[in-house]
Amino acid sequence: MPFGAFILIVEMMIYKKLTHSDKERLLDALFDFDMDKNGVIYDEEGDEFYGNSENDKYDFSNLKGIIDYVKDESFKEGVRHNQREIKKALNL
Repeated sequence: MPFGAFILIVEMMIYKKLTHSDKERLLDALFDFDMDKNGVIYDEEGDEFYGNSENDKYDFSNLKGIIDYVKDESFKEGVRHNQREIKKALNL
């Protein structure tokens, strides 16, 4: 298979709209989020995910939105880790 065709398939999969069931399973497996039958997403603390306006930028209807969320959360965790390490090094 030519590499260009492979990239096209991956792009199609990333932007393909997820079914309710697929989204529910992915969000549970990745983040321990829950989703009710109406599609309302609850975070690991039981709060409505989109109740926080900061989360409005994430579209969990496709894999790209989920990947974007993982990327941002990983970056934030890296910043928090580095801050802890700096404080530890400075004995704060």
